[in-house]
Amino acid sequence: MTTGSKHGDRGSRLLKSFNEAVGLHVAGRFAEAGRLYADLLRQMPKHPDVLDFYGTLHHQLGDNARAADLVGRSLTYRPLAAATRNRFGAILKALAQRGSAERAFRRAALIDPRLAEPAVNIATLRSEDGDPDIALTWCDRALVLQPGSFEARVRRGAVMNALLRFDEALRLLEPARRLQPQHPEIWLHLVTARSGTGDFDGALRAARTGIVQAPAAYELYAGLTSGRGPVLEGDGFVPWARRAVRLKPTDGRLWANLSSEQHRGSEPEAALEAARRAIVLDPARASAMHALVNAGFQCDRLALTRNACRRGLLAHPGNPDIGYVLAEVEFIIGDLRRAWGLHEARIERRVFRPRLAVPSPWLGPGTESGALLVASEQGVGDEVIFLSCLPDLLNAVKVPVVVEVDPRIVPVMARTFPNVTVVARQLVAGDSLGQYFDYAELTARHDLRHVVYAGSLPRFFRADRAAPSLTGGYLRPVPERVERWRSVLAQYGADKAVGVVWRSALMTRFRARHHADILDWAPVFRTPGCTFVNLMHGDVQAEIDRLKEAEGVDIQRLDGVDLWNDIDELLALLAAFDVVVAARTANCAFSAAVGTPTIRMAQSFNRISDGRDFFFANMRPALAKDEPFNARQAGVGGARILADFLAGRF
Repeated sequence: MTTGSKHGDRGSRLLKSFNEAVGLHVAGRFAEAGRLYADLLRQMPKHPDVLDFYGTLHHQLGDNARAADLVGRSLTYRPLAAATRNRFGAILKALAQRGSAERAFRRAALIDPRLAEPAVNIATLRSEDGDPDIALTWCDRALVLQPGSFEARVRRGAVMNALLRFDEALRLLEPARRLQPQHPEIWLHLVTARSGTGDFDGALRAARTGIVQAPAAYELYAGLTSGRGPVLEGDGFVPWARRAVRLKPTDGRLWANLSSEQHRGSEPEAALEAARRAIVLDPARASAMHALVNAGFQCDRLALTRNACRRGLLAHPGNPDIGYVLAEVEFIIGDLRRAWGLHEARIERRVFRPRLAVPSPWLGPGTESGALLVASEQGVGDEVIFLSCLPDLLNAVKVPVVVEVDPRIVPVMARTFPNVTVVARQLVAGDSLGQYFDYAELTARHDLRHVVYAGSLPRFFRADRAAPSLTGGYLRPVPERVERWRSVLAQYGADKAVGVVWRSALMTRFRARHHADILDWAPVFRTPGCTFVNLMHGDVQAEIDRLKEAEGVDIQRLDGVDLWNDIDELLALLAAFDVVVAARTANCAFSAAVGTPTIRMAQSFNRISDGRDFFFANMRPALAKDEPFNARQAGVGGARILADFLAGRF
C-alpha cells in the first residue's frame, strides 16, 4: 500500500500515536500515555505491542490484575517475545504468584539466552525466598551475559548480604552506588552491608544519603532506624520511623519498625499501639509479632503478652525472640519448669554470640560421659546469679567440671571452687561479624564431652517455684581484704555502713524505665542510723550533690578500688558492708553472692518470687514480682526493708 493510500494514512497516524504514547510513558506522564494506549487498543485490540506497553503501564500504576490480563493477551499473539515474558513474570510476582512468576522468568531466559534481566529476576525471587546459593548462581549467569549490568551487581550484593559475606557485598555495592546514586535499593543494601561489618556510623550515613536521594522510598526509613548498634538511641529515630508509616501506612513492616523504635525510646504504650497496627496489616510477619510481645511485656500486660506469644509461636514455631519473651512472662505468672525450658531460646537469639566447636549438650544429671564445660553467659551479673547453682551441679555429677567465666571473676571463682578448673571466656576478637567463642583448644586440652550454659543450670536445679535457694552468698572474697575494708568503713562511726547503687552505669532511655533518679530513693536516704557509701562506677558527683541539696544527706566516696575492672577487690568491699541497697545491676548480684544482706530496688531476679529473691536467701526485693517497676514505690519499699534490717527483722 502506498503512503498516500487510505490505509497508509491510517497506519501512519496509528504509528505516530503509538510513538507519542511511548514517549509520554517514558517521560513519566502516565495519565496522558494511558489515554493514548486506550484509544490505540480500541482500534487495534490484538496488537501485541499496545497490549504489552499498556499492561506495563498498569503494572507501574499498581493495577496488576489489569496488567496481567493485557500482557498475558500480548503473549497469546507473540508467545516468543522474551522481554514481554519477563515483564509478565514481574507482574505475576507483584500478584504474589511467585511460582508462576519464576516459570515466566525461566521461559524468557530459555527463549532468549542473551537476556540478563530474567536471570536477575530469578535471583531476586530466590534470594527473597531464602535460597541465596541458588540466587548467587543466577546472579553469576546474569553477569556473564551482561558484565556491566547494574541490576545484576546490586542483586549479587544483596545475595552476599544474605550469605553474611558483607565485605564482598560492599565491594559490589560501592561501585554501583557511584553509577546510580539515586537508586534507592542500592542504599538499602549498603545499610545492611555496613551494619554487618560493624560500621554503624556508615550504615546511618548510607540510610540518610539514600533518603536525600529518594525521599519517597519508604523502605529506607526502616534502614535508617535499624542500621545502627544495639545501644545507640535518641528522639531522632522515632520521627524517621513515623515518617515512613506516613509514606506507606499500609505496610505492616514499617509499623513494626516504628513499634521497635518507640520501644527503644521508652514509649511502651505507643509501641504497643503501633505493634497492634502492624499485626492487623501483616499478621504473618514475625517482626510484627515480636514487636507486639515486646511492647506488651514492657507495658506489663502479662495476659496479653502471653496470648500473643502463644499465637506467635504457632505462626512462627521456634522463633527465639518470641520464645524468650514468653519465658519472661512464665517466670512471673506461669509454670516455672516450663519457663526455664523456654528460657533456652536465648541461645538462638542474635544477641547470643556465636560459639564454635561446642561439645555435645548436657541433658541433666546422669547423662554425662566425660568432662563437662559450664559455658559463660552474656553478662557477668547474670553469670554470678546462675552460678549459684554450681554447688548443686558439683553434687550431682562425678566428672571433671570446667567453668568458663568473665575474666574479672576468675580469681574468686577459682578460690571458691578449688576442685574445679576455672577459665576465662574463650572469646576471639573476630572478623567483620564481631567477637565469637571458640572452644576447640579448650575442648582438646580438657577432653570435654558435654556443655551446659550457666543460664541453663536453673532448669535442672531451680525448677520448683516453691523451693527457692535456702542459702545466701557462695563466693569467697579474700578474707584479709574484707577485714581491711571493714576497718575503713568503721571510721564512719557506730552507724550501719550501707553501700548504694541507684542506677546502671550504662544508661539509655530504655534502661532508664527500670532505674531510679537518685531523689526517688529519698525515703531510703532518710533512714536514720546509716552511713551511705557510693558503689557507683563513673562520675556521679553531680547526682550526689543534688541529693545533698535536696535531703541534706552525704554519700561517702571511697578511694582505692576500681569499681568496674577490679571485681575481686569490689567483692571484698561488698562483703564488708552491713547491708547493700542496689538497683538491678551486677553489683546487686555481687553483693548477694558474697553473703551481704542486699535490698534489690526492683522485683526479684526474673520476677520469680515475692518477699525474697529466688536465688539468694539474703536478698529482699522492694517490689512484688507482678508489680510494674516504679522508682518511687521502690524507694518506699526499700526504706521499709532497710528499717526492718536495722530492727533485726531482715
